[in-house]
Amino acid sequence: MKLDAKDKLIAELLDRINKLEPLVEAQAEKIRSLEAKLKKNSRNSSKPPSSDGLKKPSPKPCSQRKKSGKNSGGQKGHKGKCLQQYHSPDEIKKYPVT
Repeated sequence: MKLDAKDKLIAELLDRINKLEPLVEAQAEKIRSLEAKLKKNSRNSSKPPSSDGLKKPSPKPCSQRKKSGKNSGGQKGHKGKCLQQYHSPDEIKKYPVT
């Protein structure tokens, strides 16, 4: 190829690249917006749960606390106190079921 033909070809290719760059950037922006839309579900946006489709989001993580091995409740040998029922109350009120 002659030098003039190569320069003409280079100029045409540069012109073509300059025309295609905005198109590529627009497509890349569209891809980014669609990927961001795909990442949204009812847990991290205001979308209703019915819009999640068949793919269910992973459940919330369970508690990180470990069991201590101790029994629940009061200490051994301690007598607890509670409100005692009276054998002869001062007044009895009956509330009918409505």
